[in-house]
This record gives sequence, C-alpha cells and structure tokens, in this order.
Amino acid sequence: MSEYKISKENETWYTSGDGEIFDKVTNPKHYKGINGLEVIEVHKNFLTEEELRGYYKGNTLKYLLRERKKNGLEDLKKARKHLDWLIDLEEL
Repeated sequence: MSEYKISKENETWYTSGDGEIFDKVTNPKHYKGINGLEVIEVHKNFLTEEELRGYYKGNTLKYLLRERKKNGLEDLKKARKHLDWLIDLEEL
C-alpha cells in the first residue's frame, strides 16, 4: 500500500491507497483497532492516573532520546504530544 503526503500549516497528514487520512503523530493508523479505537484511549481507561503519568513521561523521554537517530522532527512532535497529555493531567 502506498502512502501519499499532504502538508498543511505545519502539519503533515498522509493518505493511504484506501483513502484513509492519518497523521503519524496524533492519529497513527497502526495504533488503531479494527473498530477505530486507539491504543491511547485504552491506556486512559485502564491505567491509574499515576501509571498514566509514568507512561507519558516515559514516552516523552523515549522520543526525545531517539529523535536524532530515528525519525527526527516526527519524534520531537510525538514527544511534545505526550508532554501535552502529561500537562493536561496536571491541569485537571
């Protein structure tokens, strides 16, 4: 299956051969189940707040540490997304 890149206002979205549009940072298709449920929603529903905080912190660190060797800007955006979720928890 081929992917086609669509860029708009500092965001990069992709479309696959089946017409599905996805974003590798905020809406990655490989983390979506057959009914559209994303893995992050499962984490939010089944982890305690403290476990969720650790998950967000760990993923933020992971993406920051690997960005130069793996996905560059995409990993920095993923780190920012997890950090934003952690901040959202603090603001509740």
